[in-house]
Amino acid sequence: MALHPRHPFLALGLSLLVSSCVIVDRPLLGLRSIAGGIHNRRQVSGLDAFFFADGRMGLAANGALLVEREPGGVRVRLADMFADIDDVAPSPDGLGVVFVSGREQITAGGGHNDHVFQLYLMELATGAWRRLGTSRRAELLPCFTADGRRVVFARRAEYAGWSLDNPWGPASLFVIDVDGSNERRLTEPLAYPLLGLQLVDGDRTILYGARDDAGVANVYAVDFPEGGSPRLLVPNAFLPTALPEGARGEDGAHFLVARTVRDEDGGVSFSLARCALDGTVLSERELSPFEPLSIAPSPDGNEVLWSDFDPDLGQFGRYRLRSLPKGSRVSIELETLEYRNPERYKPLDVIRPLSWWFRDGASPGSR
Repeated sequence: MALHPRHPFLALGLSLLVSSCVIVDRPLLGLRSIAGGIHNRRQVSGLDAFFFADGRMGLAANGALLVEREPGGVRVRLADMFADIDDVAPSPDGLGVVFVSGREQITAGGGHNDHVFQLYLMELATGAWRRLGTSRRAELLPCFTADGRRVVFARRAEYAGWSLDNPWGPASLFVIDVDGSNERRLTEPLAYPLLGLQLVDGDRTILYGARDDAGVANVYAVDFPEGGSPRLLVPNAFLPTALPEGARGEDGAHFLVARTVRDEDGGVSFSLARCALDGTVLSERELSPFEPLSIAPSPDGNEVLWSDFDPDLGQFGRYRLRSLPKGSRVSIELETLEYRNPERYKPLDVIRPLSWWFRDGASPGSR
């Protein structure tokens, strides 16, 4: 049986041929830092894929940022931020990425010290990175506009009282130029957490996922660049993901969503749906009994990568990265990654994450 070109055994074999860069294979992914803590549960652990326009795959895996040197080739670590990296989105020209990283320790009202994820830009050729904007608040889910000149993202609201479950309040949508100028708020506070954020329809619409007051996940739409109040677009759905032009097909689909499916006995499973711009579900296929955590369609439309979490694997469960080839109902497992249990670590105002010690100026022998 032929292996998928991104099967881990093939990736391991290719890695032995390269000596001029840092090679990152599956065992090493689990050695990344434990930054994130219980104040940032969404970023504590994960295995999320994304694609560049030329077909190269990238991974945000337990805080490490990895990309393929060529489509289906060896993965290399782009840079060491000395902190976890999450919510990675490539620029349209493939020359850079925007992401969030929990690099800074921020003191909020009442003296509470938190490890806050904020926006960064990175140039792939040089590995140079810089902060995008100057806010001290928690930021998440950035994505580029089609021309690569602006970034749309979510930022959590002003500090309004400390709690483990909701220390920073709901998130609002913002837009900012890639040089850090012209930041503008697009919405009032919406919700937290947000379950995906994407631009579609030629950058005329922002889609995001969130749970309503009854706890049901839905996909909502906000006009761009005007902003304003959201409107319900796809019920019982989350993780809106724009389809690249080469992956749209002839059915008029412009984006994918994960959907919750409930059977007559009360059981829950999840599906992958192709949707039109008006929210119509055009087609749907069964995906997993476990909630999808990320969706990444390839630029040519030949496969969709998605990740979930299987609690029955390993000691604490494992994240799984799977490929769903075009026209197939059988997915292929590409990677698994051990879960990092957040309950094993104290809040970050009590201790600092391990990544904090692996930085310039840390004690001798810590790197």
